[in-house]
Amino acid sequence: MNEPDWLREVDTVLCVDAQIVVAGNVRDRYLLTGPDDQLDLVDLAGALSRVLVRRGYAALLRYVPGLGATVIAGDAGDLLRRAAVEGRTTLGPPELAELVATVGEHRGAPVGLLIEYASQLTASDGTADDATRQLLTRARHHALTAVPAGPPRDGRLGTPYNTIFWAVDREHDLPTWFTTGTPSIRLVSIPDPAAPQRLAAARVCLRRLDGGEDPHAVEAAAHELVAATDGMRLRAVLGTAELAVDQRIPLTRVRDAAQAYRTGVVEDPWRHPDTRRRIAAGEKQLASAVLGQEPAVRKTLDLLVRSVMGLNGAQAGGSGGRPRGVLFFAGPTGVGKTELAKAITRLIFGNEDSYLRFDMSEYSTEHSEARLVGAPPGYTGFDAGGQLTGAVRARPFRVILFDEIDKAHPAILDKFLQVLEDGRLTDGRGSTVLFADTLLVFTSNKGVLTRNPDGSTTENVTVDMPRTEVEERVRSAIAEYFRRDLQRPELFNRLGDGIVVFDFIRPEIAEDLLALFLDRVAERLHREHGLRLELAPPSMAALRAHALADLRNGGRGVATAVETVVVNPLARHLFATPQTGSTVVIENIACHDGSWQLAVSS
Repeated sequence: MNEPDWLREVDTVLCVDAQIVVAGNVRDRYLLTGPDDQLDLVDLAGALSRVLVRRGYAALLRYVPGLGATVIAGDAGDLLRRAAVEGRTTLGPPELAELVATVGEHRGAPVGLLIEYASQLTASDGTADDATRQLLTRARHHALTAVPAGPPRDGRLGTPYNTIFWAVDREHDLPTWFTTGTPSIRLVSIPDPAAPQRLAAARVCLRRLDGGEDPHAVEAAAHELVAATDGMRLRAVLGTAELAVDQRIPLTRVRDAAQAYRTGVVEDPWRHPDTRRRIAAGEKQLASAVLGQEPAVRKTLDLLVRSVMGLNGAQAGGSGGRPRGVLFFAGPTGVGKTELAKAITRLIFGNEDSYLRFDMSEYSTEHSEARLVGAPPGYTGFDAGGQLTGAVRARPFRVILFDEIDKAHPAILDKFLQVLEDGRLTDGRGSTVLFADTLLVFTSNKGVLTRNPDGSTTENVTVDMPRTEVEERVRSAIAEYFRRDLQRPELFNRLGDGIVVFDFIRPEIAEDLLALFLDRVAERLHREHGLRLELAPPSMAALRAHALADLRNGGRGVATAVETVVVNPLARHLFATPQTGSTVVIENIACHDGSWQLAVSS
C-alpha cells in the first residue's frame, strides 16, 4: 500500500524546509507497509521515523511533556546531554529552545526532533506568553538561518536539514506568523483517513475476531466496519476490533462492536427486545397521550419501526451514520406535538430520562449557534462547550426535541442540515459528535397562518376544514417556507416523509380533554386535601361553554380554561374557607368584572 500523501509530502520537503508543522489528525494510527510487505499500524513518531531512516537520518528524538526527551530511532543521546535535557521530564520554553537549537546546529548525519503536543504551548486562542514567544521566535530564527546537515546517505543529491517537527491538533494552534509566515517552516496537514484507508486497516484488524479465519467473512465485515466508522479515524477501526475481541463479539456483529466503541454501551437500546415489544403495542399508548391524532400517531409509529429495524433512510444508501429517525411535527398550537415527543421517549427507552428539549426561540440570533455547538477558541463560552453537542456526547441514545424550529436563526438550520445528512456535528473544540443513535423531532406552527405583505396574518387553515385539507395546506406551506423563504430546499428534502401534520382539536376531542383535565384536578385535590370534587350540571355547562368556545389554541386552550375557570377560584375558596366535609361541590360558575367566581357547597 502506498504511503499517505502527507507522509510523501514530508519526504519531499526534507531537503527544502528545516522545520515542519504537522497539523490535524496527529493522534491517529497510520497504515504503512513494513519490511516484510505486511501492513503495519504505526503512530506519528513511527511514521516519521520510517521516512527519516530511509533518508539516511542518524536518529529521531521525541519530546513529550511530562515524559521528557528521548531517542526513539538511531543514536543521538549526546544531543540530549549537550542540550542539558537528559533525564528531565518537563522542559520549559527556554530549555525546549535550547534543545531545538542543539538539534538544528548539529553537524554530521541529519537528525530529527518531534515535539509532541505543541498545541499546549499556546492558549486556546493561539496566543502565547512571553516565554513561548521567545521560544518560537528563536525557533523561527533557526529555521531561517538553517543550513543542511551532513551529506545525504540515501544516494539522493539533495541534502536534508536537521528537521524539527511540531505536532499540533489544529493549524492555528501556533501563531500564524510562525506557521505560515516563515519560508523555511512547512505546514503539512494530516487529514482524517478516507474509506480505502479504513478498509485496509479493517482487513488487518478483523482477522483476530471470532470467524476471522474466513477471508470472505473478513472482507464483508471490513466493509461493514468502514460504513459504521464513517468520519472516524483508524484508531476507531483498531479500537473496534480490540473491543470486539475483549467482549467476544463475533465478526458477524461488527456493527454492534462499532456502536459499542462509539457509545460505550454494548447493548443497543434500539435493538433490545423490550423496545420492540413496546413499539409493537405502542399505538394505544401514543394515542392515549395525544387524543384525536390517530393518523399522526400511525405515521410516527411507522418511522419508529423503521428506526428499530435499522432501515430508516435505507433507500438513500450512504454510511448509515445518520440519525435513527427524523420527525417534523407541524400543525396548530396545543394539539400534542410536544407531548407526542415525550411519549415517544417513554415508548423507546421506558422513561423520559433520555428526553431533551431545546426551545429554539432562544436561538434566534446568528451567534446563538455557539450555545448549541460551543464557541470557537478565543471566544466567550469556549470552556463551557455546546449544549447540544455536550448532551449527545454524554448520552448518545436520546430523543431530542427542537421546539418551534422555525424561530431559530437560519445559520442554525445549516447546522441541522449537516446532522441530517452526515449524522455528525463538529463542536467548538474541533471534536466530532455523532448523532447515529438519536431520534430528532422538530416542531413548527408554520402553515397555520399566512403572513401578508403588510405584515398582518390570516388563517391558512381553520378548525372547520376537513383533516385532509388541513394536512395538504400545512404541508404545502412548509415546502414553500423551506424553498422560497429560507432558500434551503435541500433541508426540506432531507426531512423526507418525516413531516407529520397534526389536526386541530375537534369539538368531540375537546370534550374528552376537558374531562381528562378535570379528572387531574380532582385527583390532585384528593391527594393534597383529602377532598372529592363534583361539578353540578350548571357549573359544568358554564365551564364547557367557555372552554370549547374557541379551539384555535387546541388542548392548551382547554387546559388554560380549566385553570382560569375552576382551579384559580377553587384555590382562593379553599384558602379562605376551611372545609368541614369530604366533598366540594361547585354548584355554579360565573364571571364578574373579568374574575371567575364559584358557588361552592360542602
